[in-house]
Amino acid sequence: MKKNAVYRMNTRSWHVERTVFLIAGFFILTAETIAFFLSPSVHFFTIMVGGMLVFFATTGYCPLAILIDQYHRRKTSDSSLQKDLSKEVR
Repeated sequence: MKKNAVYRMNTRSWHVERTVFLIAGFFILTAETIAFFLSPSVHFFTIMVGGMLVFFATTGYCPLAILIDQYHRRKTSDSSLQKDLSKEVR
C-alpha cells in the first residue's frame, strides 16, 4: 500500500464483515426513520445496533456475523451436494 493511499475495501465479493455493515446500516436508517415519524423510543434499537458494532470491533464476535457465516456454509455445502448428485446422475 502506498504511503498516501486511502484504504478501500475490496468490493468484488460480499465478505461477512461487509454484509454485517450493510445490514447494520439498514437497521439504523430504518429505526431512525421510524423514530422520526412515529416514536422516539425506537432510538433504543439504534443504540443496541451501535453497541453491537462496538462489541464486534473490540471482541471480534458478532451474532449477526455468526448467522451469516452459518448460512453461507450451509448454502455452499448444499450447492456442492447438488453438484455431486448431478455427477452421479450422469
